[in-house]
Amino acid sequence: MASIRLNCLVHGDDRSGIFTVHVSRGINVYNLKVAILSAILSQPRFSQPRFLHLDYDDLDLRLVPGPFQINDVGRKDLYIDDYVKLSNDLEKISSIFEDISSDCLHILIGIGRVSTGVNESSINDPNESEDAGVSNTNWMSMAWETRYYGEHHINLLTNIRKSIGYGPDENTSAIIQSSGFGKSRTVDEMAKLVATIPMNIRDTRDNEQGAYPHPDEDLTKLFKLIASKARNLDSAVGAFHKFFAILFREFSNKVDALLRSGSNQSLPVLLRDDLAKANSRSLLYKTVCEQYSSGAFPAPQSHNSLTELGNLMRKLQPTMDNKEDTVWLILYVDEAHTLTELKIAKDTDTKPVSDTGTKPVSTLYDAMVKAATTYCDCKFFILFLSTSSRLRRLAGPRDVARSARQFMPELVAPFTEMPFDCHPELQNHKIRPNLPLKDIQKHDFITYFGRPLWASAFLGHNGDRETEIRKFAITKLTGLSQVSDIFRSTNLMPRLAVLDTLLNLEYSPAKIQTRKLVDSMVAHHMRTAFSVPTNGMPMFSGYPSEPVLAEAALDTIQMTTSASCPEPMARLYNELSDDAKEALDVRQQGENVAKIILLRAYMAAVRAESANEQHESYPWRNGCSLITFLKQLTATAYHSTVLESRPDTKVDRQCLREAFKNAWVRFTHFARGTDDAAVTTSMAWVAFVRGMAVIGGPAQGSVDLHIPVLLHKDKPIMESNMSGILVQVKLPRAWSPQSTVAIDADKLLYFPGPKNPRGSVEPLDEASKRRPYISLVMALGRPVKVRRPPSLVVQTTDKPEAKPTSKPNLSRTESNAAPSTGKEKHPAHPRYSLFFYGRSHRVYGCIPEDQSTQDAYNALLNIGASPSSMFNAHPKGRDQKYVYQMKPFWTIGKSCFYWVEDEFLNHSEAQDESDEFLEALFVGDNTSMDVDSILMRWMSGTPSFKRRLRVW
Repeated sequence: MASIRLNCLVHGDDRSGIFTVHVSRGINVYNLKVAILSAILSQPRFSQPRFLHLDYDDLDLRLVPGPFQINDVGRKDLYIDDYVKLSNDLEKISSIFEDISSDCLHILIGIGRVSTGVNESSINDPNESEDAGVSNTNWMSMAWETRYYGEHHINLLTNIRKSIGYGPDENTSAIIQSSGFGKSRTVDEMAKLVATIPMNIRDTRDNEQGAYPHPDEDLTKLFKLIASKARNLDSAVGAFHKFFAILFREFSNKVDALLRSGSNQSLPVLLRDDLAKANSRSLLYKTVCEQYSSGAFPAPQSHNSLTELGNLMRKLQPTMDNKEDTVWLILYVDEAHTLTELKIAKDTDTKPVSDTGTKPVSTLYDAMVKAATTYCDCKFFILFLSTSSRLRRLAGPRDVARSARQFMPELVAPFTEMPFDCHPELQNHKIRPNLPLKDIQKHDFITYFGRPLWASAFLGHNGDRETEIRKFAITKLTGLSQVSDIFRSTNLMPRLAVLDTLLNLEYSPAKIQTRKLVDSMVAHHMRTAFSVPTNGMPMFSGYPSEPVLAEAALDTIQMTTSASCPEPMARLYNELSDDAKEALDVRQQGENVAKIILLRAYMAAVRAESANEQHESYPWRNGCSLITFLKQLTATAYHSTVLESRPDTKVDRQCLREAFKNAWVRFTHFARGTDDAAVTTSMAWVAFVRGMAVIGGPAQGSVDLHIPVLLHKDKPIMESNMSGILVQVKLPRAWSPQSTVAIDADKLLYFPGPKNPRGSVEPLDEASKRRPYISLVMALGRPVKVRRPPSLVVQTTDKPEAKPTSKPNLSRTESNAAPSTGKEKHPAHPRYSLFFYGRSHRVYGCIPEDQSTQDAYNALLNIGASPSSMFNAHPKGRDQKYVYQMKPFWTIGKSCFYWVEDEFLNHSEAQDESDEFLEALFVGDNTSMDVDSILMRWMSGTPSFKRRLRVW
């Protein structure tokens, strides 16, 4: 068989590093990696210690369609537009190379943490990234020299052109987004499309921490001077008019010079490239500031700046491809929150009094926005960049013209649409089914997802990139230099940020506390701003799926776990600020506790399977065996009960341990679904790749949480190899009957089938059609109470026609279905049904066995619930029934309905005094009947139930 000659180059090497490997066409990718690894290790220049322990699995091979160009090698920002990634070790290379000339093929090699492969960066947010936990800050400047991926700069310009108007508030707006999204890089890229004046007014103290790009220090000093000398807001506005007049004139001179250069590039590109040179930009602002300072402090003179702007626009007009464009010139102010911090020292004007009764002090931001209203019909737009949403609510004419407020046009809503999931592997090649598990467990893989910051940081660092980036992510998320400070800090926001990243919390949007919280988290704790309404309502924001950030949150939990704090997540939750507790959506409290328990079990399972490895931080992204996960989730007394359980659907009677012996789970955080796709195996493989579990939306009905399961860890990740743990969380009130039924995946169309319109991505074999799944019901409310009913009731429970009279049937829904008779048509998929009752170590093996933890969970379930919080705060020892009688709300029981004669409404669990608390776990057929029936059978002494049920 003919051989193939391969020219190979390790990414980052210069041209002299190219070496040749000859291989047979009949080998597979695994053999190719072995051959290349052997060639690498035989060369003296790869004798450094960091290469000695390389394995074939550390090689990332990419087939390049053409020779390596001289300007391609030795560059860390190497860009190759077209390549084939060789990731399937079993694939024959003859199938890969069959359509390519056999003269000589070219392979680019990435080596584990030593090299990242072909330009695996995209965009960085260097203007806000601090040197937190990262030893090398050069990566921030390197990110500016790499190719920009995506079209967010085009979209931004399109939105500005659609938003600009002729009203006084319609030529200014802001980009509001948290750190790491590439705001500065995006407007820099936009500057190639439209004439742009760039400004960066970051405080020089922040610059000392390694932020990038560097600020225009002359401008920052001048603005501080204006703020200190202005007599009032109008005086500062006049100062800005003088500043703009000088700026427009000097910028006009630069336009003249560039137009005379004879270049065939567009004027926006010429301007952008010229101002990217540090000396050119520095000279521009040094000249402007010197001219400003040379004259006396002026009275307001807006006509001079209008004249200079008009002259500039006449020079720009001939360069416009479309004269009808609504925007010809953009000025952007990076780090614009600095303007809000520059108070006008002598402000004596009469701004409207706020709701708190205090008069806001005018700032330089107010003055610049007011000055900009003069240019509202000049095709000129000012864009402020910041993480702070205060920019959308501060100043502008509506603050200084209260009487005309109702006639003012709406402000231009801030722009939030910044790059996300923009890595070239996602943009150009997309994630396809058939990935092996080991590929998605690599740290560089999880940097593909989320904001561009992670991929840029990974690209730019040498050495132990993973350790540095994990430290960096923790600092960015918490804002703390030491994780241990999270419980000592008076700032409670880091606690909420960690929990929200992991649990994807929901907030009550109408509460004022919500606005304050989300604004702070966007500004300081990496929360993503999705959209800012034009009606003044709070911004829509959240923590979307970002695996790097989720690992940072899990690292924080791990680092704060100790003998004195065995359950950090519950403690973080309970020690939230009062504002946070008020803002959280109380309807999600049970679901949030369930998510905490599931994540605790997952973390324990990953630790258990990493016991023989040395980890400063555990590899949370690796996942764990499903069997190990269930063992950690379940109390030891119930291990055998769970693992030896059989399907209650009478299909495929394998025990759970056998059915899932090769299964794998991988979820480091929860993400929110909203439609039917959230609870399907199609979603399962995508969620598994990102390492997330899915929160079911209203459309999913009985499924609150969806944990993807890879059925066979050694087979490719694809829809036909996926199943799931479908979780239903129950938090009934004390008066509710605890009744439910296991989740039916076949009714939900969780798996593809003949009646399922989504079908399957791959042809299904018989094994795929009979995939097992797990139904998990977590009843976290009050522990089940064992009622001691009259003997007559016990005797009648064996008679189908008799009905217990001690408690009315409150509802009759599908969830109260009778036990299966075995005569129905059996569903296609084996269901392993698990019911967990309670919320302590007696049921959940991952919950610490101490009273403080139990108290924390009890308190957590009561956070924010208006009825329970009222009675929790009620003075101890006072009879609460008299509060109920005042009807703060309506609830079943004699305390509220003592004045009517109605057996149903007057029922109350409190009327039975001989109760025992019970926490238990049921499996299989038992789950298809309601809990009351189960307890009746237990009390009547049914042996099969006595063996399973434990009373505490």
